[in-house]
Amino acid sequence: MSTPKTYTDHALILRTQNLGEADRIIIMLTRNNGITHAVAKSIRKPNSKFGARLEPYMHVALSLTQGRGTLRTITQTTTLHAYTAPIMGDYTAYTTAAVIAETCETLTTNTPPEETPPHYTLTHGALATLAHKNTTRTTSSHATSPKPCN
Repeated sequence: MSTPKTYTDHALILRTQNLGEADRIIIMLTRNNGITHAVAKSIRKPNSKFGARLEPYMHVALSLTQGRGTLRTITQTTTLHAYTAPIMGDYTAYTTAAVIAETCETLTTNTPPEETPPHYTLTHGALATLAHKNTTRTTSSHATSPKPCN
């Protein structure tokens, strides 16, 4: 029996879908392989090794193995940029990110993998800009807020 093919790639998490009691399907745009569906096993358990690293709008480096059909299995992940918190903290940024993710998935689903790097770059730039604008706005509002009088 041959060992499953393992490969690494960078990915932007677009959305997730629960699978069974503890697993989750992660739908992501990868830099080199386009739209990819992969299973994160036991991610919903409290002691999960993936934890919050595979939430929507995260930028991660991951290792995947080929599963059945087109579904892969995530074996390892590292956070590159955590865009989730700044985006989820602002409703306008969240709705904008949701539209970006849905549009990206729709436009890239039938695109050959060799043609997806521009989609990846544009989507990454858009999510980074949303997260950065929200972080800057939050930091600026805290910096200029009046101090309480004693």
